[in-house]
Amino acid sequence: MGDSVSGQGSSRSSRVAPWLLFGTALALVVFRAPRLLLEPRFWAEEGSIYFATAWRAPWLESVFHLHSAGYLLLSASLPATCAARLLPLEWAPAATTAAALAVLATALAIVAFGRSYLWDSPLRRALACAVLLFAPSNLGEVWLNSTNSQVYCGVVSLCILCEDLRGASRRRVTTYALLLLGCGLSGPYTSFLLPAFGAKLALERSGGAWITGGMVAATAAVQVLAFGQVWRHEALDATRFERLDWVRSATYTFYQQFLIPLGARPWVRAFGDPAAVLGSLAREPRAPLIVAIALLGLLGAGLVVALAVDRDVRSPRNLLVISLASLALLTTVSAKFGRTTGRYAVVSGIALLLLLLAHARFAAGAPLWRPALAAGLLAWALAVGALDYRRDEAFRCPGECPRWRAEVARWRAEPGYAPQIWPVRLPREGPQWRVVLGER
Repeated sequence: MGDSVSGQGSSRSSRVAPWLLFGTALALVVFRAPRLLLEPRFWAEEGSIYFATAWRAPWLESVFHLHSAGYLLLSASLPATCAARLLPLEWAPAATTAAALAVLATALAIVAFGRSYLWDSPLRRALACAVLLFAPSNLGEVWLNSTNSQVYCGVVSLCILCEDLRGASRRRVTTYALLLLGCGLSGPYTSFLLPAFGAKLALERSGGAWITGGMVAATAAVQVLAFGQVWRHEALDATRFERLDWVRSATYTFYQQFLIPLGARPWVRAFGDPAAVLGSLAREPRAPLIVAIALLGLLGAGLVVALAVDRDVRSPRNLLVISLASLALLTTVSAKFGRTTGRYAVVSGIALLLLLLAHARFAAGAPLWRPALAAGLLAWALAVGALDYRRDEAFRCPGECPRWRAEVARWRAEPGYAPQIWPVRLPREGPQWRVVLGER
């Protein structure tokens, strides 16, 4: 009798724990910048390109709008189209903000309720959610806006990659396949994970792995076709592949995708302004010291990846190693000028911390140095990210932050006025972001 009651209590606890974790994670999402949910806003291209296009163009054209970056971004174009067609203009940013929140919540839900190889206990699930929220590379510019939801679409795909699909139900596999379809057509990050999904086939050899891997391959093919379409019409952003040189790219990649995620920003700032050091890489001729720094960056990135490789080729941890390597390489190649700054390093930074979490596993008879080092680095990185969680310049404005309803009211009074949106560039150099509405 007592064993039966104890078993029922344990079963009830196992059902409640994921919901408690998911609810806590969502509360932390709101806590970071509650104003963005209480008073939604457009951010950069979210308003100036995707909503402005949806406001003027037919709905089908706006949903499949191809930006000059050369890829489909349904995570931005679809909410913008719904906002333009279904909501009053004053409430339009609510749709795009809610869509961005839904993508982030999906990643957290997969961690909380899924069946992962790597976070297979309540503590590890909680730490994985903490990585998704507190990773030091998780900057405010990607937070709760549909344009940069492509970043969290990459995180969703990364979480699905780490799921054990052997014996998975048809409903779960179908759900993951549909999520990969949406994420694969929302920016390039899911396509960058294609090598890792290929390795997952060799690891699992399950029907679920074939279906999810096939979906990633299919959406990657669509994105390649979209890129070719933009290239053929000479509409590609010319700066994307201009002045790509290995010295600058190697240094930026090591700093942004390896040092920053490990919480190195406070240490780097203690020795000087990192922006000034990185900016000096653009100058010619290159000093020998600059070239040496770039070589050290390549060596450092390679060393991190090499130390993380598991001796067992079929280890699930190697899926994250492949993900980290492919993300670091492909984001560097595709980033403007080869500089993986800001949003370009978020997914790879999260992959690196999840890899540390996977290695922070102590086992009897195994060497202690690797799990101890991984646990220490992970703890430091999460502490740095938690301290800076709410202190991000993207949540502040040099002057007064634009209020969308007030901007719309002014546009109605002055039809030639272009409503201002976030981010506010002044007093920094550069134009302010605006939405040119005009006639529908």
